[in-house]
Amino acid sequence: PKPLIPYNGKSMIEHIIERFKDYFFNSFIISLNYKSKLMEAYFSSEKFKTKIKFIHEKKPLGTAGSLKKLNQKKIKNFFVINCDSLIRCDYISLLTYHLENKYDMTIVVTKKTETFNYGSCEVNKSGNLLKIFEKPQTTFLANTGFYVLNSKILSVIKKNEKIDMNELIDRLIKKKFKIGVFPIHDSEWQDLGTWMKFKDISQ
Repeated sequence: PKPLIPYNGKSMIEHIIERFKDYFFNSFIISLNYKSKLMEAYFSSEKFKTKIKFIHEKKPLGTAGSLKKLNQKKIKNFFVINCDSLIRCDYISLLTYHLENKYDMTIVVTKKTETFNYGSCEVNKSGNLLKIFEKPQTTFLANTGFYVLNSKILSVIKKNEKIDMNELIDRLIKKKFKIGVFPIHDSEWQDLGTWMKFKDISQ
């Protein structure tokens, strides 16, 4: 499973848990589907002194569907993070920002600039060239896969519904939930979501 891929001497998920513990967050819930028994065996090791609970997906529920299984009465606000993202921002500042602004969801974002490696041609309706832009750049706010959520959002997820986080966000926007963004510097985010990115960072 991707969370167990070793990086700098530890699994990805160990790095993530340790960063939360650095800010005194000590309760973790891990959603399992693919190779769940291997994941549970890994965390049954004596070296893990952390309180960890598991959510078992009988079928894949996407990146947000398993949130419905959380105990809404016991959990008011909580973090959600993909296990292929390493975030170095101040987690206390993030939570404080979320609470002070009374957001239902806060998305951690970072500014990215991408270069299109070809000349971009602008033409009119007749197909005549108006202008050419050589290797244009575009800047956007990238979703890092790290969120703070209020348990109110769980009401819009159906039981055993397969739904990805982007679909959940679209649904929340349509239902007028209050969503904010928390910008971090690009250097505070390591995205290991693909094998190529993992190899680039590991070298």
